[in-house]
Amino acid sequence: MSNQISSICGFCSKSVLKSRGGLKNHLKSNSKCKRAQEALQQSMASHHMSQGTTQEKSKSPDSSSQDQESPSQPFSLFIDPPPNREPNPQNDVNLASIPNTNQTQRDGRLVYHVDEDDVFQVDVNSFAGWEETKQRAEGGDVWEQARSDEEKQVPSFAPWANKDEFDFAQRLLKTPMSMADLDSILTSKYMADPTRTFNTADEMRGNIRMMKGGPEWQQKEFKLPDAPNTPIIYWSRDLIGCVKHLVQNPAFHESFDYAPKKIHSRKGGRIYSEMSSGDMWHRQQATLRHGTTLIPIILASDATHLTNFSGGKKAHAVYMSLGNIHKEVRNAPSNNAWILVALLPTNLKFEAEKFPNKTQTEAMPGLLAHQAFHRCMRDLLYPLRKDQQRYHVWRCPDGKKRRCHPKLMVWIADLPEQQMIACVRSKSCPVCPCSSRTLGDEHHVTSSDVYRVSTLDTLKSVRTANPNALLWDYAGAVRKINSDVHGATDSPCWEGLDLGPEEFLVEDLLHGSHKFMWDHVVTWLQDILGDKELDHRFISQPPVGHERLRKGISALSQISGSEQKTIQRFLIPVIAGCDGMTQGLMNGVRSLQDYIYHLQFPSASESELEAMLTFLSEFHRNKHLFKSLGARDHFNIPKLHKLGHCPRNIKSFGTLDGYSTETPEALHKSIKEMYRLTNHVEAERQILVRLELFEKVHFRETYLALREAEKAAKMPLQGAIAHGCNGSNDNRPSCVPGSDEMETDSSTADLLDISQFPSSPNCAGRLAIKPHMPAVTVQNAQELFGIPDLVSAICRFMDSSDNGSRSGRRNNGPQWESSIDRLDSSFHYLDIWVRYQIAAPPWSIFYPQESLTSVYCKPAGYTIGVSKTRNLHTNRLLGSPDWKTARFDQVYVLVNPQAVGPQRYQPAELRLIFRSRSGQRHRMSEAKVYAVVFWYTALIPANFSSSLKMFVVSKETSRTSGLGRRYGVVELHQIMGICPLAPVIEGACMGWESRGDDAIERYDRFYVNPYSSHQNYRRFRPGLPSRASTSASIGYST
Repeated sequence: MSNQISSICGFCSKSVLKSRGGLKNHLKSNSKCKRAQEALQQSMASHHMSQGTTQEKSKSPDSSSQDQESPSQPFSLFIDPPPNREPNPQNDVNLASIPNTNQTQRDGRLVYHVDEDDVFQVDVNSFAGWEETKQRAEGGDVWEQARSDEEKQVPSFAPWANKDEFDFAQRLLKTPMSMADLDSILTSKYMADPTRTFNTADEMRGNIRMMKGGPEWQQKEFKLPDAPNTPIIYWSRDLIGCVKHLVQNPAFHESFDYAPKKIHSRKGGRIYSEMSSGDMWHRQQATLRHGTTLIPIILASDATHLTNFSGGKKAHAVYMSLGNIHKEVRNAPSNNAWILVALLPTNLKFEAEKFPNKTQTEAMPGLLAHQAFHRCMRDLLYPLRKDQQRYHVWRCPDGKKRRCHPKLMVWIADLPEQQMIACVRSKSCPVCPCSSRTLGDEHHVTSSDVYRVSTLDTLKSVRTANPNALLWDYAGAVRKINSDVHGATDSPCWEGLDLGPEEFLVEDLLHGSHKFMWDHVVTWLQDILGDKELDHRFISQPPVGHERLRKGISALSQISGSEQKTIQRFLIPVIAGCDGMTQGLMNGVRSLQDYIYHLQFPSASESELEAMLTFLSEFHRNKHLFKSLGARDHFNIPKLHKLGHCPRNIKSFGTLDGYSTETPEALHKSIKEMYRLTNHVEAERQILVRLELFEKVHFRETYLALREAEKAAKMPLQGAIAHGCNGSNDNRPSCVPGSDEMETDSSTADLLDISQFPSSPNCAGRLAIKPHMPAVTVQNAQELFGIPDLVSAICRFMDSSDNGSRSGRRNNGPQWESSIDRLDSSFHYLDIWVRYQIAAPPWSIFYPQESLTSVYCKPAGYTIGVSKTRNLHTNRLLGSPDWKTARFDQVYVLVNPQAVGPQRYQPAELRLIFRSRSGQRHRMSEAKVYAVVFWYTALIPANFSSSLKMFVVSKETSRTSGLGRRYGVVELHQIMGICPLAPVIEGACMGWESRGDDAIERYDRFYVNPYSSHQNYRRFRPGLPSRASTSASIGYST
């Protein structure tokens, strides 16, 4: 039996007999696997040689060949089929022995992703859904049909005449003109074209309808028993057909998980990230047949306003995506990883119904609307019920046929909709049976099937006791038995599904975290500290590369999610040092802020989950202070209570950044745009018609882009997405060359990667090829950029590598002066830049690559661009109200690469970016690029505030009289990013101080704000008990 066990190739995932003959035949027929095997054997051999000879000496010569397989043996290159084995990283491999080589390694059944900070072990032994089946795939694969049409030599742009006509039709479809206006244009003599396949807007739409796309829409109508005179109409699609459409999309080939996995870290234990790394996928996978691919369905439902000031028109949309698709791809609307599956009825008034009294007239429309919601969703989810489930053989994004099983796993919604889904009242928790009177307690009830069963038992028992009761009487009877259960329906939409609301309802970051902070915590602080004081402090914050609050926060009413995040970035430095802010209040607010920041991370380790519970407990220990100061009467807040369920959600479904309502809110934009193009008569029908046309056009664009990439690279269709061809250019970063947010003048249109310069092989920064200020004399540069003695700074750095900081000098004596005679002639003329773009590396393999961040050292009166109008707009975005205002950004500089944690960096003010020049007419294109910086004090434990958990730095001054700030020269690649400084304001912030543009000049002491971004939180917030923590090594107080 051992010679005939089927195994799977670790390189191509094909089934191979686990024998030397089977391996030999496979490698002989597959050259790619053979080359991969040879490369892997060499890397593994070198790895074992690097371990030293101590382990070999401890082994006996006789047992070395019998007890353990050699790294060069072929069986170690294959992955066994899914066995019944629980992963144990301590027994599988010693993670500490894996070298940090910035690559992915494969060793037997395990895969190691190695980066500079940690080693992550992915246990592929539990994979159960990657096996290809030989069964015939179901019909209706639009991607295969398109490929088949091409093989039959059907024109790629059929039914269009050519590509130009297809592009022309796309442009006409996207115009906001009516069909009558389009007809008048197409029928004019100037647009006459006998070769064109359409001459009217209706014919153009007819051509688009002939193209392939997703499932068709169906209009459905029903009446409720308690409202027989009101027909309810809604639109829906075949849910299984929509799932199939996403599964078969080859654009998701490189971002699609076929089976669950468990990730272990050398530093933090188990890691949770994608849905496939959570426990729920493993539990559901265990209920399926061997080799079946689980398709986790993610629903997102939300109501949105179509009109702002008149009419009150709404749309209740239901979107669907898949947990197999990676969250980074799924969260971007331009990737089309979500599909609209239903438009539910809204604005139901039931005016044709007659109710017996005024109380029922006011309350019954709400009950009937809840009942209609469950009726619509029950019909939509009917194919996912346990008694209706079946396997489907579908072709997956990688082109292989698999036996797929779809299940509802996650439902994204805001709190009111979650309560409606779970059939509970507005002040109850939708995921646990905690009473509405005990929501503010620190303990949190663990959700289980008991909650779902108890809710169903309540609804069914009341219906059994009152079989003919009307809705009003039935709801009253339910309220008497359980005051937290809403009796709008006796058949919830989730009845009969694999999971209940206590499991598939996850915490929403937008409403449950960001909006909670704004609605409650910020309101409490305004009551305690005063509106004007907080406004002055927010206005006094300097620009740090993102949005600012120039008018404070008291005037804000309905704010967006981005504004709520901006308030959280500044909140802790703003309230620090404020009159009335006690240490207990600060601990409570800061711990809640830390908890919410951890919820937003793209990965979470077990140690981080434990730290989150510690943060939440600290808030509960200090929350009584808000009550004693009169800011709050009680804490029975459902959103506060639901924060305690977040660690369980993360363990079940991965991190919560993939389940925020920000994505459906962004998807609403397309519905609103389509509504504005309608005549508002049967608006839902017109919206869906236009969306269907756009969907078909996008399908053709995606297919053609993939085919072009295949022909260009000579690779399979399913691999084209690896080269970035997803049929859309909308997901281009906003600050890369050629995008709208970047000034495209002659000096910045072409960028130069400074990694080509000596001594900066790993730098990820970019400069314009042409300097903004070429051939400037060193004396003029010194005066223009406000540097007291630029000549001496350059000489000190070139002679003794003295960068001017106290930590970078061999002694702390005065900075000596040099004359122009001692300066090398190549520095008499300088090429100067005023902007530098930095692409900071991701914190770990779970973080996406950060977009480019621009830092500026712009003197007063200098403009960037070719026109004053453009520069006015640019500087407004950068935070400067006047285009003549100077801007010198605060950055952090890598001064000690051997150190650990924040000690590697030192804050500084970027003052000048320059390169030497051999003469006024001769450039030195290969010369190094340097920067002049004004230093702040170092990030050492002595400058760390244990009460605020932030570094406090001040401006370094020079001992030499007359020079003021301590400054020096560093290589440009040492500048790693923008340093978020916030002024230290003790006591009351007077009105005349409320101006953030010159905060750096007016204040001397600053907080290094770790809450400015997730990366800075990881970098400058020591004392975190996480896998990336460095507090233990540098002794910070926690």
